[in-house]
Amino acid sequence: MRGVQEGKGVAPTYCTQVYVEVDYTPSVSNTAPTNDSLTFTNPYGGDGNDAVVDDSTEWNFRAVVSDTDGYTDLTTVVLRLANSSDNTTPYDALKFTWTEATDAFSETADTQNAATITSTGTDSTCATNTCTLDFKIKFNSSFSTQSTNYNAEFYTTDDAAATDEDSYTDFYQVVPISISVSSPADVSLGTITGTGTSSTGEATWTVTTNNPNGYKLEWQAGTATMANEYSDTIAAYTPAVADTPETWSVASSDSEWGGRLKSTSTDYASGTWGTDDSSNAKWLNVKSSALFQIASRASVATGSDEIVQFKAEVGSSKFQPTGTYTVNVTVTATTL
Repeated sequence: MRGVQEGKGVAPTYCTQVYVEVDYTPSVSNTAPTNDSLTFTNPYGGDGNDAVVDDSTEWNFRAVVSDTDGYTDLTTVVLRLANSSDNTTPYDALKFTWTEATDAFSETADTQNAATITSTGTDSTCATNTCTLDFKIKFNSSFSTQSTNYNAEFYTTDDAAATDEDSYTDFYQVVPISISVSSPADVSLGTITGTGTSSTGEATWTVTTNNPNGYKLEWQAGTATMANEYSDTIAAYTPAVADTPETWSVASSDSEWGGRLKSTSTDYASGTWGTDDSSNAKWLNVKSSALFQIASRASVATGSDEIVQFKAEVGSSKFQPTGTYTVNVTVTATTL
């Protein structure tokens, strides 16, 4: 019989496991955008800060913004213009926004209904880290409290909600359309001695307007004929084709008066009034029944001198009673 030896056997083994969680969060840096500049590139007259309320000119406010993380990191660029409705920062009554994701400009606030933005995707230029944005804005007569300097703000955000904001004092003002025309002295045609002779005289009207679309100048006579103190008359010039200037020609049995625009006028049209003031000059009657346009321009006029010549002739076989013959001619300047 085999005995059992005490103290001999298999010792048990015990195991304990401990788990350690390791976390890693990568650090991603973001640089805030930078507003580089805001410029009013085309103020009325080429300098200053005036925008005219013609509701047709695109006044350009150019914003340049950069982001070292690349221009695609930009989210929005907002142009905020102060006006009489909100002249306390932040200006919320008149705002325009460019959105990078859609490359679109929009009007985001206009409590006066006084402006329109016309910018499209072609008005943004972006490359690498920089965008140049042209906010093209038209102003209309609903803009309240004109001829007053207003501030502007330029506010940019990026995809990480970082921002940059800048203010510009007395950045712009909206001014009304204006036009004026001078009042020259009366014109004397001198003395016509005998028959078959003529006499001329001239007057200068100076037109000034800030309207970017220009002006037109029209004449109209108070009466069709010139008359003296005895009610004798000199008839209006009679062109072969109505309202068409032509080479001066008065029948021997007639006496007539008319006018033309002189070639040294600022806004002279040689196709209408002739290539010179002598043999090729063209003349027309000054109608009393309606206005007739004698000059125009399609831009600002800082002082357009329009010189009108007047002429009278007594035909070689016409008996014209002696006297001082007069007629009133009104010249009207109108914005286009």
